[in-house]
Amino acid sequence: MSYVLDGVTYYTVRFLNYAETDLLGTADVPEGGDATPFAPEPEEFEGMVFIGWNRDITNITNDKTMRPL
Repeated sequence: MSYVLDGVTYYTVRFLNYAETDLLGTADVPEGGDATPFAPEPEEFEGMVFIGWNRDITNITNDKTMRPL
């Protein structure tokens, strides 16, 4: 959930697993910030190659829930 601290709005970015059943991690990112440094490594499966997240994780302007592609 978003919140304001010292005049800065922070948004929560949630990172889910491929099945969208487990939370891999969260990050509170300042408005307009980049969640890339906080993104966890998704689990590896034989025959699957991680190519990124389903939505842009830069320039965060609202709460987001991400899943790997």
